[in-house]
Amino acid sequence: MPLTIVVAGGTGFIGKTIVAQLAKESHNVVVLTRSAVPAPTISNSTIRTVTWSDASRQHSQDMWRTELDTADAVINLAGAGIFDKRWTQQRKQELFDSRIRTTTTLVSAMSSASRKPQLFISASAVGYY
Repeated sequence: MPLTIVVAGGTGFIGKTIVAQLAKESHNVVVLTRSAVPAPTISNSTIRTVTWSDASRQHSQDMWRTELDTADAVINLAGAGIFDKRWTQQRKQELFDSRIRTTTTLVSAMSSASRKPQLFISASAVGYY
């Protein structure tokens, strides 16, 4: 039975592969993305993208929050990229904040969903550093 799975960070390094695999397994996938980057293209798939923001801009939040009302699961892979810039003190803070803020925003939204997701998976690394 296909599930509805919301993926934050579905256009990132690991997210693209996970989204593609979920679509191949015929799940309904909703990719939350901060930009207009399209989700991985799979023929006959059920992947949709929804623009969201992990910031406190209410307008952005309202649009994507309704996706959680029908989600069976939420996967959080969102956060600033770790490979694209030098790790200065400022960048380290940005990496940390982008993960904490995203997780906090998703948990808050899930707690107020009319039907809460049964599963929440959150990851933020591909290795150790």
